[in-house]
Amino acid sequence: MESKNIIIDFMEVLRGSLMLKDEVYCKEEMFYNQLTKLEELIPDEFKEEIGELRSLYIELEKEIKTTYMDYGYCLCESKEIQK
Repeated sequence: MESKNIIIDFMEVLRGSLMLKDEVYCKEEMFYNQLTKLEELIPDEFKEEIGELRSLYIELEKEIKTTYMDYGYCLCESKEIQK
C-alpha cells in the first residue's frame, strides 16, 4: 500500500509541475528535489517505471520551454509590427 501512495505522490508532483507551466523555471529545482526524495523511497520493482516517468517529464519540460520561448518571441515581434 505504501508503494502505491509513493507512486501517487510522484504523479502529483509531475501533474503540479506541468500545470504550472508559466512558473516551470521557478518550480524546476523544487520538482527535482521532491523527485529525488521520492525515488529514494520507491521499491526496486518500480524504479524502471519511475525512470520512464522522469524521462517523459524532461521531454515535456523541453517542449513547454520551447513553446514559451516561441510565444515570447511572437509577442515581441507583434509589438514591433504595431509600432
